[in-house]
Amino acid sequence: MNLERDEKIVLDNGPLGLGKKLTLTNKHLLIHKDEGVFDVNWKQEKVIPLNTIEDAYIETESFSNLSSFKLKLKNGKSIELSLSLDNSWLINDSPETKMNKEKSSQLKMLNYRWVKAITNQLMKLDKQKKTVFIRKCPKCSKEITHENYEYCPFCGNLLKSKYLF
Repeated sequence: MNLERDEKIVLDNGPLGLGKKLTLTNKHLLIHKDEGVFDVNWKQEKVIPLNTIEDAYIETESFSNLSSFKLKLKNGKSIELSLSLDNSWLINDSPETKMNKEKSSQLKMLNYRWVKAITNQLMKLDKQKKTVFIRKCPKCSKEITHENYEYCPFCGNLLKSKYLF
C-alpha cells in the first residue's frame, strides 16, 4: 500500500466480502481487492479522498434488519459499503435465528465503528480548514516566522481560531 508522506492508517481490514477489504487513512478511504490465489496480494481497487465525502451514515434495511453504511459525496452521489462478518450468513427464519440476530448486532457495531472513524477524520479535516494562520501578531505586531504557533512567542496572544463543536 502506497501512502503519502504524512498519511497514516486510522482503521484497517474492514471486510467487504470475499476478497475485498477497506482501509481508512487520515486522507483517503481505500478499497482493496485480493488478487492472489494462495498468497494474499492486496491491490487498490478504489481510492476515495476524504475531502470529497460530505457525510457517512448507517442505513438498516427494515425487512432483513441488515445494516450497511453509506457515504454521501459532495458531488451529490452516494456510495454504499456493505461490511460482512463472514461469507456465509443470512438472516432467515431457521432455528439459528438467535445466532443470526447476534451477528446482525455485531454487523451494526462494525458499521458504527467505521462510520464513527470516518466522521472523526472528516471533523479533523474540517478543523484544519477552519484554523486560520496569522503571520503577524494582532496584539504586539511582531512577525511570526513559523505557521504552527498557536500562541504568539513574544506576547502570548492566541493566534489560531479554535474549532468549536
